[in-house]
Amino acid sequence: MAEEAPTPGGNWPFLDQLIREGEQQPAFKTSPRMQAKVLYALADPVKGYWTLGDVQKGHVLARLMAIVPRLASAPNPRAVLESILLLWVSQAPYETISRAVKVTTYEPRDLLPEEDVYPTTGFIGGYLNWCRESDVPLAYYFWSAVAAIGAACRANYFIDRGNDRLTMQHYLVFVGTKATGKSSAMNAAMEVLDTMNRLVWGWDPFWKVEPDWQQTHPYQVRRLPEDTNQETLVRCLAPSRMELPIPDHLKGVTQPQEVFVDSTGVLALDELATFLGRDNWNIAKRVPFLTTINSAPEYRYRTQKGGIITLLNLAVTMVACCTPDWMREAISPLMFGGGFMDRTLLVFRDPLPNLFPTPKPRDPLVAVHLAEQLRKLTCRHTREEMVATPDAERWFNEWYWQQEESMDPQEASVKRRANHLWRLAAVFSLSEDAQPYIRLEDFQAAARVFETEWGWTRQLLEIIEEPAELDHMRYIERVLFQAGAIAPEHMLRSALFSKLRNRKGLSPPTVRAAPLLESLEQAGRIEKVAVQSVGRTAEAYRLTQATAAEMVAKRKGKG
Repeated sequence: MAEEAPTPGGNWPFLDQLIREGEQQPAFKTSPRMQAKVLYALADPVKGYWTLGDVQKGHVLARLMAIVPRLASAPNPRAVLESILLLWVSQAPYETISRAVKVTTYEPRDLLPEEDVYPTTGFIGGYLNWCRESDVPLAYYFWSAVAAIGAACRANYFIDRGNDRLTMQHYLVFVGTKATGKSSAMNAAMEVLDTMNRLVWGWDPFWKVEPDWQQTHPYQVRRLPEDTNQETLVRCLAPSRMELPIPDHLKGVTQPQEVFVDSTGVLALDELATFLGRDNWNIAKRVPFLTTINSAPEYRYRTQKGGIITLLNLAVTMVACCTPDWMREAISPLMFGGGFMDRTLLVFRDPLPNLFPTPKPRDPLVAVHLAEQLRKLTCRHTREEMVATPDAERWFNEWYWQQEESMDPQEASVKRRANHLWRLAAVFSLSEDAQPYIRLEDFQAAARVFETEWGWTRQLLEIIEEPAELDHMRYIERVLFQAGAIAPEHMLRSALFSKLRNRKGLSPPTVRAAPLLESLEQAGRIEKVAVQSVGRTAEAYRLTQATAAEMVAKRKGKG
């Protein structure tokens, strides 16, 4: 192919040599690492792709499409290429570019019956599609999307509920057994927020002066430290005034030179039990602190040296992970029935079958697209009140009058359920068009989600309250259910014991689990059968049809 003469400032021979090396290596097309290495070099704003004219950019793209499958399969390969190169400009890690070139297909898993309540459009719909190539319950991803929107809103949006000022932030606790995908869902939200934090600077490969990436931008979402005490949290949330950095290509845009940074942030906890553990002396201060700032617009704190720190326009998102066992054994029982748990949403799910032997990478380019949507919510210097349309207000009033206060102190009060409903309906509205109006369909969609969620929460509270032996029996039933061991199918005793051996309190299973299996069999919950395996007779277990039907009903929130 004849080479074009380089345009002024361009470096076509340098790029030609890079691409030629890729064309001459047979392993290049199947090696994301090698592809990412070349693309990383092409992104250089001084001598890379950006210095070329349109004709030369077309030549580069045509040759890359022959050796980079991601580009060959893309409907708009030029847009994909430039999006990958811009990851470099925004200081994204090299591994992010490598992950971007791996994505050539999209094969999402099928939705479960209860998962059709979640939005399919707007930010949340796009986020759920981004995450569906995994065996993580979609509920975790849905609520992590809600958390991402809330964190991005900072204190820019609020709801006036009489004596309460509600912001878009939620306290969320993902509850599930080991390897359910709780941390994966939380990390997906943090990935989008981290990408958004880079986006607030604006992206331009021709900056005269590159931003100081170590500097905090006033519109960024602050990540609060996980291993900390109350005073450190307060200092991290302390409000301030900062000069708004404006890149050269945005000079002249009407916006304030100095902005007020509110007391906002996101607290991501891989282990809630570590943060709020029974033996942690800070729990006496942390829980009341988190309870107060959930809805209070202002908080005054006296430091150890006698100073006063006043937090203003508070808006804190919390996403935490925990197992049912730890909630029973490690977290203080005083939390249940108190104000903190009344303000917290427990998201509980059973693990899904292992559908993907090799986890599919989340596409970094989709993360950029999602972060662009969140940037509209965070890059604001004025506040908006979220108000309900007249028909939405009437619907909510009718819903509220139909609610009955639960006699169980562990269930959320009607007032808190109403506040949760308002918050989620407002998030749905912002997910669609970032307009400060809550529509009738937003309330109705939020109510459908909570109808499912509160069913799962009741199931979780039953597990937490029940004796350890009963909890172990429920676990055995869940293992059989997830393995598809429902009459007439079965699960070999050896395979079952292999699963049970990893659970605290059931090892060794021949001693600890055998009596529980006998009790379940006597109660008619499971059946023991003799099957032929590898030329000999072996014991196997399976759920009865009645037990399986009961578990399906509970998964739908009807239990």
